[in-house]
Amino acid sequence: MMEIKGYNRIKKINIKGWLSGRNSKNYAIILILLLAAVLFVFKSVMSMNDTEQNVQQAGADIEPSNQDVTQESSSEYVANNQKYKICINKAKNYVIVYTLDSELKFTKVYDQFWCSCNASLQAGITVISDKAVWYQINSSAYGHYANRFESGAWIYSVPYYAKDTSKLDVSLYNNLGKVTQIGSVYVAADKAKWIYENCGNNTAVEIYEDSSETTPSDLKQQETLSAGAKYDPSDMPSNLDGAVNTPINFMRVIDGVVIKVGDSYDPMNGTLAMDIYGNDITSYIRVQGTVDNKTPGVYTIEYILNDNFGTNLSYFRHITVTE
Repeated sequence: MMEIKGYNRIKKINIKGWLSGRNSKNYAIILILLLAAVLFVFKSVMSMNDTEQNVQQAGADIEPSNQDVTQESSSEYVANNQKYKICINKAKNYVIVYTLDSELKFTKVYDQFWCSCNASLQAGITVISDKAVWYQINSSAYGHYANRFESGAWIYSVPYYAKDTSKLDVSLYNNLGKVTQIGSVYVAADKAKWIYENCGNNTAVEIYEDSSETTPSDLKQQETLSAGAKYDPSDMPSNLDGAVNTPINFMRVIDGVVIKVGDSYDPMNGTLAMDIYGNDITSYIRVQGTVDNKTPGVYTIEYILNDNFGTNLSYFRHITVTE
């Protein structure tokens, strides 16, 4: 017989015998474990992909979810000012705002005012996480100049019956300084507006319960309004020239704009305003300040929007001109 060099016969693998042998049970267990491991890896990869998609979707949705109420969010606006700390004593229903001292600690009292806290308000440390010009507390109560805490609670003006500053709930205004059964925390409208405009997202908030704390002497006795009053005294109509004749829903101004020397700059790019009826009222925004696009530096532009229903907004944008 002719011998073919370089050829080695390959022995066939006896699969049937391998599976039916005395070690077949061990082989079956190993095979099952391998299949389980492959399935686990596959599910993990798919779960990571779904999570990433969900995070991306959440980042694109600027309306914070709330199962019980709805609100108009303006979360694209983040104030630059972080020099305040808001402390709320829920036992005695007042707010103390501290500002930084020379050692950058919150020890200097900036302001003090009455509030009304819900008994269910959770004590603890939190921060401001979002803002809304109007926030629907329940089916018949709306807070003006609302600030959301990361803990889920909100602080806003004394509630109104509608998104209209002429529909004040007088009984709740006269309840300032006492426990409330509605919402989270409410204060006089001018105080809510100050927080809204001056305390940016991530501003520190401490909610505590100390009935033995001495009430600040600067807190004046809360005034009482007549039963027929329509307005919070600090949230009266403005009737300004150039003001919107419908209630403002929100204004958004994207901050942190960067352009190169010589680039053209339109101050209205990245701005948007809507009224509560869904009308675009961006054209009512007034711009103060200029940008020298020929000289490197950081420029501050102020955007102002008012309506004749008591809403007066002022946002700032910082434009950096680079070489």
